[in-house]
Amino acid sequence: MKSVQSFERAQGEGVAQTPLADEVRQICGENVYLCYQCQKCASGCPVADYFDLSPNQLMRAIQLDERELALTSKTIWLCAACETCATRCPQDIDITRVMDVLKIMARQKAIPAGVPSVPIFYSSALHNLRMFGRLYEAGLMGEIYLRMLLKGQLDLGQLFSKDVPVGMKMFREGKLKLLPHLVGRKKGTTSEKVRSTDRRVAYFPGCSLSGTSVEYGLSFKAVAEKVDLVVDEPEGWTCCGTTPAHSTDHYLSTLLPMKNLALMEEMGHSSVTAPCPSCYLRMQMALYDIARDTELRQGVKSQIGYEPSEELQVEHVPVMNHRRSCR
Repeated sequence: MKSVQSFERAQGEGVAQTPLADEVRQICGENVYLCYQCQKCASGCPVADYFDLSPNQLMRAIQLDERELALTSKTIWLCAACETCATRCPQDIDITRVMDVLKIMARQKAIPAGVPSVPIFYSSALHNLRMFGRLYEAGLMGEIYLRMLLKGQLDLGQLFSKDVPVGMKMFREGKLKLLPHLVGRKKGTTSEKVRSTDRRVAYFPGCSLSGTSVEYGLSFKAVAEKVDLVVDEPEGWTCCGTTPAHSTDHYLSTLLPMKNLALMEEMGHSSVTAPCPSCYLRMQMALYDIARDTELRQGVKSQIGYEPSEELQVEHVPVMNHRRSCR
């Protein structure tokens, strides 16, 4: 996937503007012309009711080079990045990736977001990650509210009638931490050298499983213990970047998962389990992209000195290990 900036530099040397569908294809490799309006993406989308353009209508706008319609739509900003549309598409168009490209293009061209609060969330989340390494949800929400207040976009009625009560309930249930977790190893220490086996894997919980989805993390570890599966959580793991990264910077969305995979391979693991679906997807996409993009692969290698081994496997849940343990 080429960066929008590099594509625009190449475009600057020409005269005629490339049709939007061709531009999207050159940036991310997705051929929007393949869409024949079956509407399976729209019928399966869990948030389509809130869009101004359904996913198939957005694909059609791109095909017709309706650049303004596509880049100013609310749809690209409201997309939940759940991949349901891409999974259902009979033409295998990664519609979610197309959405990401359109968001990046809109920001590069200084086109106001159809939903102004979303880019505020992206910026706040990335700032949060740079400070703490992992998402600090309480601090993230505080920064979002402050930025929205300064821009005159904060709904104080909703804040005090809905958001604050929900936040207090999450604090009581242990889903929001008062203080951030500061990522880092103690000076002079290294992760224990271990090896993946049928009953031992590297475990990447991601930010949610120790926070807002803490029940999921507890359940996963309880099941793993019952089937004699040892999960090694590496010291010093960082956020995978999630939506704020892949919706704003393709290189960053590849680099962050690679840093964690490097950490787990450094421990000696060749098998990684990432129960969080978003973390799992980001790791798999990063591996997929660097395997097909030499420039991206070399960029990551030059920055962190890491290339994934051929033996490395990333699983959502270690199904084979589970089956073997239950025999």
